[in-house]
Amino acid sequence: MHNGPMGIKQFSDEIARFLASKDPEVLCITGKWGVGKTFAWNRYLREAQAKNAVALTRYAYVSLFGQNSLEDVRYALFENTIPSNLIGKKADLTTLQSSIETIVGNWRGVLKFGKYVPKVADFAEGLGKLGFINVHDQIVCIDDLERAGAGLDTKDILGLVSFLKEQRECKVILLLNDEAFTEQAEVDFRSQLEKVADTVLRFEPTPTEAADIGVDKSTSFNKWLSVNCVGLGIVNIRVIKRIERFALRLEEELKSFDQRILQQAIHSATLFIYSKYQPDDAPSLDFIQKFNPYQGLIGKKEPEEANHTTWRSLLRQYGFTNIDEFDRVILQGVEQGRFDTVLLKAAAEKQELQLKLQDKDRSFSQAWDAYHDSFDDNAEVVLNGMEEAIRKYALAITPMNLSGTIGLLKEMGRGKNAKELIQQYIAARTEPNEFWDLSKYPFRGDIKDPDVVDAFQKKLEASADKPEPGSVLDRIGTQKGWNPEDVAFLASLSADDFYKLFKTQKGLDLRRIIYGALMFRDIGNADEKMKLVTKNAEEALRRIAAESVINARRVKQYIADA
Repeated sequence: MHNGPMGIKQFSDEIARFLASKDPEVLCITGKWGVGKTFAWNRYLREAQAKNAVALTRYAYVSLFGQNSLEDVRYALFENTIPSNLIGKKADLTTLQSSIETIVGNWRGVLKFGKYVPKVADFAEGLGKLGFINVHDQIVCIDDLERAGAGLDTKDILGLVSFLKEQRECKVILLLNDEAFTEQAEVDFRSQLEKVADTVLRFEPTPTEAADIGVDKSTSFNKWLSVNCVGLGIVNIRVIKRIERFALRLEEELKSFDQRILQQAIHSATLFIYSKYQPDDAPSLDFIQKFNPYQGLIGKKEPEEANHTTWRSLLRQYGFTNIDEFDRVILQGVEQGRFDTVLLKAAAEKQELQLKLQDKDRSFSQAWDAYHDSFDDNAEVVLNGMEEAIRKYALAITPMNLSGTIGLLKEMGRGKNAKELIQQYIAARTEPNEFWDLSKYPFRGDIKDPDVVDAFQKKLEASADKPEPGSVLDRIGTQKGWNPEDVAFLASLSADDFYKLFKTQKGLDLRRIIYGALMFRDIGNADEKMKLVTKNAEEALRRIAAESVINARRVKQYIADA
């Protein structure tokens, strides 16, 4: 008797040997919940059947979950027996009728199956006993031993297994999580198993083996998903399949975007689903949302829980930096079990624009790579690269990363340039007022540099009395409401202002802004200011329509006579 974990190759070879022989025997496979015992057994069983390498001609699968008596199990074995060449097909009314006809034999002409369908309950007990007599010389898989009903003792099940082997010439495979037994059931199981089982295997795949078994190779993203699962050390096949199903939905929604959008979505979803469904093994969702890879690198290091160090290391090697706006939409989908497709695609559009910006210049990330990825004495090169990145790459640097970089420059003796770099950053960002309000920023606690905080506050105060046209129109278009100040402000904009605004926006932002600009067009009691807003917005759209044939077609969806 082999008793212990083994590699997947040895495991599959043992299954193949078991199936290829007609000799009665009992094979027991143990392992933790969700590790993929049933999934692996079914995979290798189908592979053997495809190779015509299954010696016995009949097969039955029975889960003990909810079964409360041996009589229930015996009937289930009869009811679920199918020819082994139909492995992969569930037992159904057709296979049950075939089994019944086998039992009644020469009585077929008298006991027509159809006549008894309304009376199944009347003769089910007798049929079950007759049916069980027909269970012999076949493969029997008994699953979920630890989940049997209260009326079904473990020792009775093992007694039935022994009977199937010794008296009915069956090959029996037991699948169970031995860690889930009650105390008494475990005592019974341990004492009886050695008498019953010929071979006991513990199924403990490595992350690489679990990915090889669990990830469907036919999907377009299978390589990404395998790398993700291995990177997080996931060995639970149920979780891997859950991630895969989620990824298929993401693929359908994001198929029109740059493939890197889908890759990020699957990368983040893998982490979020792992965290949600294996909370004892993974970083918590709360920790992931607050994760900052630069924490502890600058200033005084705060004490933290012991496992946080392990989690930080895991997230860094997984390639997760911080949760961004797009990730938050993915996380919302994971938590709710469904997507807001409009929100998902809007976030994907913004992420795609950000990727295009990053493609033009990766100097900021390269500067930090030079800091993290060597022990060279290259401080001047690293710091020069960071300063140059802020000057060149302001549009792609988040406030949190700006604060962290400025803080490091100061600690490394480059403080004299800090305020100039901050002002260059602010001058390069043409953002709505909300961007400068750090109280609304999700990582406000990580923006610690006082000069960055002060500069953002001054920018916010300076622009507080100057509404941003795009933000106002977006709000009107989204909320379908406005106040007199909004109307007065929009009426102060010229057709040129609307033209510039429409030409600089894209995607969902553009559609919302145009919708907001034309909101007053269908109001019966529109005042003169509202009419002026509509007039200038339509004039801007007609100017855009006159620029090209394709723009003329685009504008027609807003102005029919353009």
